[in-house]
Amino acid sequence: MRPRSRLTNHQSRKFHDRQKTRLVFVAALIVISAGTWIFSLSRLSWLSVFTVDTVVVKGADPDIAPVLQARALSMLSGSYLGIFSRANSFMYPRAAMTAAVLAASPRVSSVKVSPSSLHALDIDVTEKAPASIVCAGLPDFSRDDADGCYFTDQAGLILGPAPSFTGHVYNRYYMPALADNATGTAELSGQLATSTPEFNALQDFYNGAAGAGIGVAAILSKDGGEYELYADNPARAGLGASATATTSDPDLAVIYFNDAGSLPVELADLVSFWKNRVSAAAAAHTNVGFDYIDLRYGSNIYYRAEGQ
Repeated sequence: MRPRSRLTNHQSRKFHDRQKTRLVFVAALIVISAGTWIFSLSRLSWLSVFTVDTVVVKGADPDIAPVLQARALSMLSGSYLGIFSRANSFMYPRAAMTAAVLAASPRVSSVKVSPSSLHALDIDVTEKAPASIVCAGLPDFSRDDADGCYFTDQAGLILGPAPSFTGHVYNRYYMPALADNATGTAELSGQLATSTPEFNALQDFYNGAAGAGIGVAAILSKDGGEYELYADNPARAGLGASATATTSDPDLAVIYFNDAGSLPVELADLVSFWKNRVSAAAAAHTNVGFDYIDLRYGSNIYYRAEGQ
């Protein structure tokens, strides 16, 4: 075989050198072009004509709206990688802003962020509907006092302080254990009043009793899974269980139950017992009332009639 000539080897090296030079030149052009575009876009992103400087919060109560607005505005500060403005109307962090506003208050259920102009964003907020009122103390039905009482959502999460209510507007729970954590007016907001399973079980018990015509005033949650339900005694047996006293009336029956057994079974026993006693009193045209009813011993229900 004939060896390759020196001329051929020289031409091959020159060809590879030209190829390498061309690749380096193209790469340099790409880098310069990308840098130019990034620099131009960066400068554009900081122009005041594209800067968001106004955030309008809609749908939130006045007491939390400023907090939500401040949290949203804070997400517009700074830049991405030190290059692009976060306040740019085309680059603002919508997802991060939505998450920040949601986290700003436990009362917020949903958030929608949308531009209303090149300089303004609308924050549409939906607040959670209160499911109950929880009070950090013992019940006192002789007065209408909302001190230490809070709204909760359906999971038992404390949303914020509750005002005073008359009547059975919301399910009401008294949880003295919460008083150990309470040192101010709203410091319990964002905490669970109790575990969500326990709260849901109590809600089912409360709603089941009320749905059966028992005028539930409140439930007291004690240590060790022990509970007391306060129910309005029927005003007149002849009118049935729907005729009840008001929550400020001292004529309340105390119903003892606990989680040692099945709360649904205890509820069924209570409803059956209550309806039977009211029906019997109505048939006899007599008044009916209870000092207490004790459901904690299985199918054996112990009670003391009012006045005995």
